[in-house]
Amino acid sequence: MKFHDVHSGRHLQPAIKKFKQLRPIVLAVYCTILSVTSSNAQAFQEVKIGNAFWMAENLSVDRFRTGDTIRQAKNAAEWNRAGQEKEPVWSFYGYDSDNGAQFGKLYNWYAVRDARGLCPVGWEVPTDAEWKNLTRTIGVKGAGFKMKSTSGWDDYEGKNGNGSNASGFFGRPGGYCDSDGTCFNKGLGSYWWTSSAYASGYAWLRNLFHADIEMSRYSYPMGAGFSVRCMKKVFEKNPRLNHRGEFF
Repeated sequence: MKFHDVHSGRHLQPAIKKFKQLRPIVLAVYCTILSVTSSNAQAFQEVKIGNAFWMAENLSVDRFRTGDTIRQAKNAAEWNRAGQEKEPVWSFYGYDSDNGAQFGKLYNWYAVRDARGLCPVGWEVPTDAEWKNLTRTIGVKGAGFKMKSTSGWDDYEGKNGNGSNASGFFGRPGGYCDSDGTCFNKGLGSYWWTSSAYASGYAWLRNLFHADIEMSRYSYPMGAGFSVRCMKKVFEKNPRLNHRGEFF
């Protein structure tokens, strides 16, 4: 798995942290999972984590909120071409629909930020700051372990790669597709776009990795394909939120 470091022009590997197998941890937040049907014709579950509701599974719509169709890239060449033309597209990991039921769809960032809206009405693709708030709510230490699902993750050096899912987030290792259309890391990693751009041609993403108990943050080319989680905010008084809705 290679990530491009836009600061130095180098490729980097995610930090691998050795860890002991942890017991499931019950968080001091209340998680209520509900079934919701979106206007984009996807039935999904949501979970309340702290002060916000998040999808408890990856987005899997094939049209925008307006009803306009999002084109499916059916092979690597089509995916690569869409990125070069900055066209919104989606696909399944490895262009295999069998991966859709468990992992949802992968989208390039041009679909994420399209003005027609990728998420259902009342929902949005979280910003980089909102992902930061999520991990702080779950816990500064071991947030990734609490976000990973309890099954489906590959082992690492003989150690179980699964998490506790104590947060109710159900992070599954659906992998990603690079800008050239090549797909990597199914079973090893989860990758989600944020709605925040980093620099010209790059946007921020969040990542869970089978060998790590934390959540990582990277910038990556907008033509790549990552999963999407939508969130909606619960606007209520909370002394831990500042005027921008950020935890402090």
